[in-house]
Amino acid sequence: MVYAIDNENSFNNLETWLNEIKTLGNPDMNIFLIGNKADLEDKRQVSKERGEEFSKSHGIKLFLETSAKTGLNARNVFIEASKLLFLQHLEIKDNISRPDSINVIERTSDRNTENIHLEEKSKDEEDKPRKKKCCF
Repeated sequence: MVYAIDNENSFNNLETWLNEIKTLGNPDMNIFLIGNKADLEDKRQVSKERGEEFSKSHGIKLFLETSAKTGLNARNVFIEASKLLFLQHLEIKDNISRPDSINVIERTSDRNTENIHLEEKSKDEEDKPRKKKCCF
């Protein structure tokens, strides 16, 4: 979901949009919140803290402020979303089985980012028998 930091109405509509997404969308969908037009700081109507609070109170995993005009955080939105989706993918695979050839060797996080360091499993590790955790 995207709102404009210089437009209070766009922020106030988030609750309605979120309810529609949750009602009409896939229950497993990931929702990200983006405060756009961060280049218009002098016209700001919605504080960054309000965006962060909305995100936290609704269980939204990713919140960033961006500027489509200047490119601020535009790339980071995709990077951070990709990290979250990849972690979710690994967690799902862990619940079924672990046939992939990637280890998460380090996960560190701060308030807004999570760093993921990956390495490929050795050939010996890949050849080890895998335990099935489900009937699939």
